[in-house]
Amino acid sequence: MRKQARRGKTSITIGWLLVLISIFGIIGLVAAVLETSPALGAGSTAAALSNGYTRYQETDPFLVFSGAWHSANSRSYAGGGEKLVSWSSGTMTLAFEGTSLTWLSSANPYAGIAKVTLDGGAGVLVDLYSTMFLNQRPVYTTGAVTEGRHTLTIQWTGKRNARSIGTYVYVDAIDVKGSLSSVTAGMTPTVAPSTSTTVGPTTATDLVNPLVDRGLVEKSVDPGDRRSFLVSLTAGGNRVLHRGQRHSQEHLSRIASLVTREEWEQVGEAMAVLGRALAMDEATVLDSTRGGWRRNGSPALLV
Repeated sequence: MRKQARRGKTSITIGWLLVLISIFGIIGLVAAVLETSPALGAGSTAAALSNGYTRYQETDPFLVFSGAWHSANSRSYAGGGEKLVSWSSGTMTLAFEGTSLTWLSSANPYAGIAKVTLDGGAGVLVDLYSTMFLNQRPVYTTGAVTEGRHTLTIQWTGKRNARSIGTYVYVDAIDVKGSLSSVTAGMTPTVAPSTSTTVGPTTATDLVNPLVDRGLVEKSVDPGDRRSFLVSLTAGGNRVLHRGQRHSQEHLSRIASLVTREEWEQVGEAMAVLGRALAMDEATVLDSTRGGWRRNGSPALLV
């Protein structure tokens, strides 16, 4: 029966594609897709420094943020702003062509420990804690690296110095002896089997063909199963995805501007408590007959 069902469907690896489509709906990028897409790197913040480096601000489109980052503004920051995250596994990824890179960050009593990974190697832990409130601090440098393309990731870990009262990670600016480049340039997108989705052929066609027509994705036959096809982002699709990320970040920034740092701390603590509760309560099921929760066969909290 399972084999017959498989023949009646077209298997398509579209985990990330569904995310792209959801961005169109949530952020309103359907209209943006109809516009002429700007060249990747439009809106670059690159500024030459006297020491031979180029500085990129936290808003530069080549910096790819994921997770619950929000923005803060102050004249004490490089360029007047920085991005920060204190929960939900925030990550910033970039690629650069050059021989050295330095990460500028704030350091203060609320700061936590970040993990920095260069070219997929062993991660380095960077402690951002300081007894004083310091800004534009060079907290990490790659040192001299071989000329060419490199990738770097800055990740929130949830860890902190024993004296710190928070786990914040900050990205103020990036100084590069060379230049930033697209994270996805020259790469073929791949999706792990765990994020793949099997859909019927009609649904797959409805999802993919409009994006193919707009030049955002391209289809190819799966060499491992000729009944299936693979979908990958084109350069135009990557541009739209970057624009969606920027729109999302701006939307989060507007929301974040209405919340104080102390309130964000409270939200982060509440989310940590909720996460631990969910992890401990995987065996809990909803008892719909009683309108409450039941765990391991015993009544729990009624709602």
